[in-house]
Amino acid sequence: MNTELLKEIGLTDGETKVYIALFKIGSSSTGNIVKESKVHSSKVYPILDRLIEKGLVSFIKEGKKTIYSANPPTTIMSYLDKRQDKIQEQKKQAQSLVKELELLSTINRAKTEATVFKGAKGLKEAYTLATKNLKKGEKVYSMYLPPLENRLRTFFRNFVLKLLNEYKVEQYMLFNEPSPESEFLSQFKDLKIRIGVPQEYESPAEVCVYGDNTVISTTGSNEHITLLIKNKEISDSFRNQFMAFWKQDAFLSRGDDSLIRAHKKTYDKLKRGEEYLVLGIPPYQPQEHHDYWMEDHVKRAKAGIKCRLLFNQGTDKKILANRNSYGDCDSRYMPTDIKTPSYIFIYKNTVVMSIAKKDPIVIEIENQEIADSYRAYFEAFWKQTKPFKK
Repeated sequence: MNTELLKEIGLTDGETKVYIALFKIGSSSTGNIVKESKVHSSKVYPILDRLIEKGLVSFIKEGKKTIYSANPPTTIMSYLDKRQDKIQEQKKQAQSLVKELELLSTINRAKTEATVFKGAKGLKEAYTLATKNLKKGEKVYSMYLPPLENRLRTFFRNFVLKLLNEYKVEQYMLFNEPSPESEFLSQFKDLKIRIGVPQEYESPAEVCVYGDNTVISTTGSNEHITLLIKNKEISDSFRNQFMAFWKQDAFLSRGDDSLIRAHKKTYDKLKRGEEYLVLGIPPYQPQEHHDYWMEDHVKRAKAGIKCRLLFNQGTDKKILANRNSYGDCDSRYMPTDIKTPSYIFIYKNTVVMSIAKKDPIVIEIENQEIADSYRAYFEAFWKQTKPFKK
């Protein structure tokens, strides 16, 4: 058997050994997999996780045991199709990178004015200079906006409102995460605001584009260094980068706090009397997550937001009873024992999927049709359930 081919298409040596072992021994717990594959027991779990993520292996629970199986060999073709899709996406990104590199090569040839400002006073001066020649109706862009250091908060709010009311420019703002500034400015309908930058793209420095001027500033830290660049090619590059983020309706992030952050920014858009749904909540959650959701349900009940939750079978009955003790919350068991690696939050026009693992993956999709589709999926399950009895 040409196992080298498996390595050539992206499997590691350990993944190849475990994958072949599963075909030889069939469905099995990790003990037999270790014996057959001769892979160290400490490495077999992460290897199985990666094979599951690649769609080549699946698992079921039998009591306390986890039984792993190799998916049909034809799934190798599906895996290759996904790799091909990823390669195509990387080609698109490479095209963008080529353009940026070409831009960098022309910066020295273009007439560029760059000034460095230090301290809070210098930061304010840089923003004033960058915007003094703006014209009515012009579009300006701010991205990677972090929570502000306290002494800049009043300046930032007044600055944005001055651009809105006096300059009458069209402002687009992309915040890293919910913050006092984003909450304050969200009340102004003429400001176009979105919250959430993919975690891998978050930056401690905000970037603002005003015509041919670009301001790069560390507004979220105590020591403020601000760079004001006057160059059309550079401002066009950042403007294009901003629009690429603004137009996309799907974000992927990783980390233990990624689900909570995604929930916060989407949940904050709900109004009194509205509802969110959660499908397929796993039986186990880290204690810090459990504590967060308890506090969150108290706030939700006070705000008059409703929710319905479908927990996977096997979840402790105390958890369901606890959730149902909060106002306008109805928690029930899934009607069938489905083992899924992800659970799904459904809001008005947004779906948040969390894949619970060591390094959790969270996918946010802001799309009305997709949200409606998952809502119908939830309702189909909900109709098969009965209210939880303590």
